[in-house]
Amino acid sequence: MKTLDEIKDELAKEYGHDDFESLLWAMADGEGNAGLKWFEKVLNEVARIYAQQVAEDVRQRCAENAKIKEKYIPVDDPYYGEEIRYVVSKQSILNTEIKLP
Repeated sequence: MKTLDEIKDELAKEYGHDDFESLLWAMADGEGNAGLKWFEKVLNEVARIYAQQVAEDVRQRCAENAKIKEKYIPVDDPYYGEEIRYVVSKQSILNTEIKLP
């Protein structure tokens, strides 16, 4: 998973700058609300990309941590005393630690 600084620098390159700091200086040179709106747009994009990466990382680790349990259910058949069903343990997923870079 990329760090916030890596995301900011990559996004700055998409806007034609070497890194995020040079993008910030370009925004500071913007006039009034135009510079602020651009700044808000870029920060929202950084937040969106970061949130997607964190969500994907958590989803992947939840899948790795998921445990399957056997559940025995009685049935009304004299030949089969019970039926086995397999269920995913919700707790095994909920216990997945969320790690931020």
